[in-house]
Amino acid sequence: MSQWGPNRLVMKAGYSPSGLRYLAAMIGLALALAALGGEAFAVDLKFQYREGDRFRFYGESEQSVRLNGKALQTNSGTFRSGYAVPASSDGKAQLKGQITYTTSRKGAHSAAQASEALDVAYAIDELGRYSVAAGSALPALRDVPSFPGRAVEEEDTWSAPGTEVEDLSDIGAFSQNKEPLPLIFITFPVSYRYAGSQIKDGKTLQIIEIDYNLYASTTFTKEQYRVFPVLLCGKTHETLYFNNALGLEDSYSEEYSLDIVLSTGDVYEFSGRTTASLTEAAIMDRPQLEKEVKQDLAAQGLQDLVVKSADRGIVISLNSIDFPADSSELSPTEKAKLRLIGDVLKEYPDRDLLVEGFTAQAGSSDQQRRLSEERAASVGDYLLELGVREPKQIIYRGLGAKRPLAPNDTEENRRKNRRVEITILEN
Repeated sequence: MSQWGPNRLVMKAGYSPSGLRYLAAMIGLALALAALGGEAFAVDLKFQYREGDRFRFYGESEQSVRLNGKALQTNSGTFRSGYAVPASSDGKAQLKGQITYTTSRKGAHSAAQASEALDVAYAIDELGRYSVAAGSALPALRDVPSFPGRAVEEEDTWSAPGTEVEDLSDIGAFSQNKEPLPLIFITFPVSYRYAGSQIKDGKTLQIIEIDYNLYASTTFTKEQYRVFPVLLCGKTHETLYFNNALGLEDSYSEEYSLDIVLSTGDVYEFSGRTTASLTEAAIMDRPQLEKEVKQDLAAQGLQDLVVKSADRGIVISLNSIDFPADSSELSPTEKAKLRLIGDVLKEYPDRDLLVEGFTAQAGSSDQQRRLSEERAASVGDYLLELGVREPKQIIYRGLGAKRPLAPNDTEENRRKNRRVEITILEN
């Protein structure tokens, strides 16, 4: 069972303010300092997006899973989301981005770590209402938070509908079905309470308490599926810190639970906690950074490495990395190379790293994926051992035989495809 959670996973992430928006933030801070002890002004809560804005967010989660009342598994995970606003019209901003999340699982029947990167695109208006392409699994939580469209004072309340999208395809019990279960969309009322403002790290933040319960029975039948969910019910409490001067979510914490009753009578129980926060980073100057990384690697005697600019950042490709066939063990030669690469990566400590492993096309796709994940982890773990990054700054991902550099028709070409790519991430 992979990580389930009503956590947003797709929230707007870290902001680099322009001069005007920075000025607006300072004005907001001055007003709050004048008030100090209490809420002196009503607040008109609104999202504010402009074309060219970029965001990033970092979050952590812990989750427990029970089956029929007995502990089954624990999951812990991190997620990073990066967004850009390429266009804004008709009162809505178009957001495009990518979420990368890593989940570690421990339990009686499993112990594994998995990483996945997912693309997200949707539109949002100033009150928080979403417009999403039909059939899209992401964003998993929609229209939360939604604002009332009027000024609110401390202890004011309002309500608005929200939606969760449940993708249950990773629950093992459903693997007995010939066809995967479709996405389940659940809409429910959400209760909001404005709890006033707080100055945190020099920012004036509006505190919003959010609560909702969800309940949904399904219409699946035994003619359609051998095993299917009959009932889903759960609850969530979230504390959101909103930066109204910038029109952005600053951070949040939430506690949630979800029970899923199956047609077999089995009951899965999920409960956990998620925290996330906005992070700021300078926008990457890709051409300049690509040039610098190439020069720095060449100065270390690594002229043969391929360095290129990509959507996510600057990619360093370790082509023909010396992994023995069907192995993820690093040779002394590769460790020496990674020590030199690590010295270059240390020059950009604020940028997270994505380490992706690849294999030649041999064995089953599942074997390829697992081996590529192990190879990525070998490289990432060695970079951690060298002190290049903190654990939360490195994401592992295995892509198996996807994106080959050469046909898998000779041993030399297969060696080229047994590679690892290290990306210095934009977010």
